[in-house]
Amino acid sequence: CEVFVKETFVAFGSCAPAAGGGVSPAPDKADMTMEGNKCIIAPGAIGAAHQAGFSEGYSTSCPNTPAQDSPYMWPLKWAANFQIKNMGFGSDDIKFESRGRTFYALDKNWKRSDTTYQLGTLRTVGQGPCENIAGDSDSNGFGCVLNNTDGMSTMIHKGGTMYFIDWKEDTAP
Repeated sequence: CEVFVKETFVAFGSCAPAAGGGVSPAPDKADMTMEGNKCIIAPGAIGAAHQAGFSEGYSTSCPNTPAQDSPYMWPLKWAANFQIKNMGFGSDDIKFESRGRTFYALDKNWKRSDTTYQLGTLRTVGQGPCENIAGDSDSNGFGCVLNNTDGMSTMIHKGGTMYFIDWKEDTAP
């Protein structure tokens, strides 16, 4: 029952004030002091895993965060290969597969994701429309049919801006 990031907390359920007591001010536990414009977590549920888009980055000493000065905090710069396989509900059949590598620079709030392989019908919550609705969507008009096994695509997320680039070179990164 606390205030989060610079938003207004609306008391509800077990956090609601006692009857007739009016709205009590939020506890003064959260010190919202930031390092300039760094260390800002996104408001609401998304803040559990994301910096705010306008945050200039994160550090190992963000005040009053669980990771403050923790030896267990993620490194601020790291990369990982990924392989994703999506299956239809109630089935073990793979409907879509993608592979690539993602790079993070959390100190600058940057992410780069290179996708080197996509095959199948992609259906996901929140996805944008297919580029060619008539030719790229499945028979139900939902889901993009992708066959990109020799090209490359890159997504760059810098602060609150995202860039999408399709390209191909002789070798993968």
